[in-house]
Amino acid sequence: MQQLEWGNQILNAVKQFDAQENLVLIMRHSERPSFDNIPFEQWRSVELTPRGIEVAKSFGKAVSTSSQNLRVHYWGLKRCAMTADAISMGAREAGSRVHGPTDIALKHPILNQVDYDRELKSQRWESFLTMWLKGGEQSAMIPSDKYAREIFRDVLKEKSSSPDGVTIVATHDLYLMPLINYIFHPATPWIDFLDGLALKIYKDNTAVVSFGGDVRKLPVNELTR
Repeated sequence: MQQLEWGNQILNAVKQFDAQENLVLIMRHSERPSFDNIPFEQWRSVELTPRGIEVAKSFGKAVSTSSQNLRVHYWGLKRCAMTADAISMGAREAGSRVHGPTDIALKHPILNQVDYDRELKSQRWESFLTMWLKGGEQSAMIPSDKYAREIFRDVLKEKSSSPDGVTIVATHDLYLMPLINYIFHPATPWIDFLDGLALKIYKDNTAVVSFGGDVRKLPVNELTR
């Protein structure tokens, strides 16, 4: 597979698996502009950069070398949908059959948007997210581990209806980090663009999950219990 500006870790994870049936990639969206000079109230409407769109297209072409059958979903704001669109376009240009992109409409971790906005305005994003991932009390959020189990359950339910090929879900770091933390406990609130989890389900109801070169094998019911 070609080397991209982002997304190489998850592409390398795909290569670890002997077959691409029952394979799910849950990943962060592609590049957006920095929030540094953007008012907080405008964060939700920020889209991908032109470079982010092009790299996502290249990702779609690259992942097509492993599977000619892709299901592409997005989960979150417009930049996630734009990522899914670009991945789908690149995969189609490479000759893959692509189902989607569609909104997978999974559960949102925020319980109280007003409290969430207030917390983000009063502290750094990394501090807020680290406290949540470590189980700190957050009135604005569903507990991190509980949220991860619910999302794994819903994603695997969706995958069971279409086990062939590779399923890709483009989402936000806020939605993705609890899933990573639940399995790997990396103690970091950061994940790069187009990076995330590669999750393979086997017929004996075991799961193999890869993130950042680390691989864990566990019963499926440990993901969803």
